[in-house]
Amino acid sequence: MAFRNAGTQEVAGQRFAVPDEWLFDAKIAWLPVPGADAFTFHLDPIRDPNEIPAHLATVEAPDDVCRSGQPQIMRVACGREHSTVRVQPPYEKVFPEPDYDVAWDYYSIGGSSPGTQPSKLQVAFCSPIEPNPARPKGTAICTSVWAVDGVVVSLGFEETELAKLPMMRAKATQMLRSWKVG
Repeated sequence: MAFRNAGTQEVAGQRFAVPDEWLFDAKIAWLPVPGADAFTFHLDPIRDPNEIPAHLATVEAPDDVCRSGQPQIMRVACGREHSTVRVQPPYEKVFPEPDYDVAWDYYSIGGSSPGTQPSKLQVAFCSPIEPNPARPKGTAICTSVWAVDGVVVSLGFEETELAKLPMMRAKATQMLRSWKVG
């Protein structure tokens, strides 16, 4: 496969030939700055070079993001916890802190045996955002995190797109794998 204007990005000892038109190098004030050996790409083609893409995926080394005491979504992405629950509806919205409605999680619910609780897999964490240049109407922004072949991928999306989460994760994974060198 030929890569047009592909620059090589290296994360966790892996190399990716990412076409320039998919990289997102700008800094957004309200988003955390990824590590020096991380990169961010967008899932959808950019129509306006001044627009902030709706779906950004950041690829980082596990050593940069995996720590103790993290929520389930990070423990699974970092390989510290395993789950057989698939990322798919139905989703359960959970407010982990009572009376604190500015942060919530979504879980996929797995099957259970009679007399046992169903298994849950945290698939996203969310918080409301004020109107901004990327989302003029304001909304809730969510992040999903998972592992792909030894790197950790974080994907930002709007809460209203939760039903499309499995498709967005699959697309980001496929794009990343298609750029892998060696």
